[in-house]
Amino acid sequence: MKRDAVPRLVAALAGLLLSSCAVPNVARSGGETADRSSSGAPVQRPGLGTGYGESRFSSVNLTDFRRQSVRPHSVERVFYNDRTGVTAATQGRFSKRFSGWQKAADGMVSIGLKSEGGWLRGVNQNGTLYFIGEPGERYDILIRNETPRRMEVVLSVDGLDVLDGRPASVSKRGYIIPADSSIRVEGWRTSLNHVAAFRFAKVSQSYAAQKHGDTRNVGVIGVAVFPGAEPLLMATPDRFEEQHRREADPFPAGRWATPP
Repeated sequence: MKRDAVPRLVAALAGLLLSSCAVPNVARSGGETADRSSSGAPVQRPGLGTGYGESRFSSVNLTDFRRQSVRPHSVERVFYNDRTGVTAATQGRFSKRFSGWQKAADGMVSIGLKSEGGWLRGVNQNGTLYFIGEPGERYDILIRNETPRRMEVVLSVDGLDVLDGRPASVSKRGYIIPADSSIRVEGWRTSLNHVAAFRFAKVSQSYAAQKHGDTRNVGVIGVAVFPGAEPLLMATPDRFEEQHRREADPFPAGRWATPP
């Protein structure tokens, strides 16, 4: 089976096709409580959340996709915070530092965060990924499909779905990523052509706090992976071609190279 084998399209539910990086797809779907002290005042939490940034052009189109199962094959959580917060969360004990793509969701995808200055650095503590950000820094989420079939990924930031800005659920639809390809998610989707950029912010200034008054889930990015229902096309060996290649002569005469 070749990794670049083209999957056969099975029409079903409609989705969105993102036009950044190698073309990705998204599928569409058919009370919060605030963190408060005993006095009722909002709790001021340290560290970073993700704010609702400036409008950016990021066009998507509709496509068809059917999930192999209503349940995700794998769900991954990755975390982010400022350097102080990551050090506190890991107690300074982590197995390695990283910058760039990192395998996630049982190896089905790779994930990375990029700012305007390049890949965000992070640390790996026993398989759990922590990305390090700076207040005000804009970032994008990059997801790469490591499998030979299309997949759908439902993404959340701070417990909110990146497509509608509401509490996330794996029953909602997500971006569709072709086999062996990647997508770049640049913000909260506000229309088919624009997003509100992801920007690290104080927890009190995060989109979750300002829109929903709920900061319980800040600092986490969720990735739910759904393989497509379409079967893979198997490569059929050409026996005649194989025989020709085995019998090829490496020195069939001729002395000099001549024009074709």
